[in-house]
Amino acid sequence: MWTNSQVQWVKADIRRLNLKSDMYDLVVAYGLLHCLTSEEEVATVVENLQLTTKPGGYNIICAFNDRSQDLSAHPDFHPLLLSHERYLSFYERWSLLEVTDADLEETHPHNLIPHSHSMTRFIARKPYG
Repeated sequence: MWTNSQVQWVKADIRRLNLKSDMYDLVVAYGLLHCLTSEEEVATVVENLQLTTKPGGYNIICAFNDRSQDLSAHPDFHPLLLSHERYLSFYERWSLLEVTDADLEETHPHNLIPHSHSMTRFIARKPYG
């Protein structure tokens, strides 16, 4: 764990991390959910992320979805691909402030292979009470 005045960074296995309820104003899961092994595991992790978020706080989610994946730059990577709608369904009781299902075009500097990923991205706000 690293602390910098008002930011607390935690590095751990999210599946084993004991998170306290209503602790964080902001929780970011960028590139996390598609690295889990099952939809049930995603549901459990999302529930824990939601529980640790303070009322009125935010979750920022960015994950590969099942629409279109070019994994040529990642030959040994086998992401869990849920639908865009499924990711949103985990947050049906939250306010969705920004939502996109768009392609990310990128070239990694380590292999210079251009490729793309369909990405679900959204910002959700936890309701009060």
